[in-house]
Amino acid sequence: MIKISSPLKSSRGYAATAVLASALLMSGVRWASAQGVGSGWEEFHDARLGVTVSHPAGWSVRTEGYTILALSADHRSMAFMEAFKAKVGESAEDRIKGVPAAHPALFPKAHITRTTPQKSKADQVLGILSYQAPGGNPATARILCSVYQGSGMLYGLASPNDRPASQSAALMKVLASIRFGPAAGARPSGAGTAAAVALHYVTFLDPKEQSFKVEVPKGWKVTGGAYRMGSTDIRQTVRADSADGITVRMGDPNLPSMMTVPNASMRSYGVREGQIFRPSATYI
Repeated sequence: MIKISSPLKSSRGYAATAVLASALLMSGVRWASAQGVGSGWEEFHDARLGVTVSHPAGWSVRTEGYTILALSADHRSMAFMEAFKAKVGESAEDRIKGVPAAHPALFPKAHITRTTPQKSKADQVLGILSYQAPGGNPATARILCSVYQGSGMLYGLASPNDRPASQSAALMKVLASIRFGPAAGARPSGAGTAAAVALHYVTFLDPKEQSFKVEVPKGWKVTGGAYRMGSTDIRQTVRADSADGITVRMGDPNLPSMMTVPNASMRSYGVREGQIFRPSATYI
């Protein structure tokens, strides 16, 4: 059964990663700890992304695409998290260096002052960005980018250099509070929330040979089936597209099966376990 969801919902590790990211972003910086911060805090929930964020009263949280941005009451400090699909050949350092051009409204007159690779299985880089905060004051953003197998995450904390210690601690706690899943009693996200509905699944049956079936979200455009490229080369594929641009694929009719288990008939032709062969063609 295929359960199709947005990139943010599909990874249960992002909430835990946000906690680690907040600690890493604050490491080596003499900012106050989050101890004592939390009274009078509120919760923001976005039903589309299935994300909940805790923040101090008076702060605002907004989402756009797969970006989550929390702003202080004076809009001078922020915490953000962004999921993205990396371009072919794009590294974590490339993504960080592109932040000033990608977000000029958030980081006016910005420039990257330093990037530092981090020890991780993923391509992970910590970047320092200098920019001009509202009012013209110098400000600094610490941005952590992680890219793994084409999927990427950006985490960031930004504030004027003259920020109070309490606000620095609040930023860390906001980023660490990000979690995914339904949240009872959470504040709605505003525009579009009323249209959000529970996801229901329907059965998609292979229209070509009725050889398989999968569960897919109701209302999505679904195509696919069993493509018989030869007597022993059958490629089962499914493509599901949502109205808001999410695409999920299973299999590819243009690619042969990567692995098959030899049966009695194949063994009679000399095919053995571990051998490389072309279905319906000459064995090699």
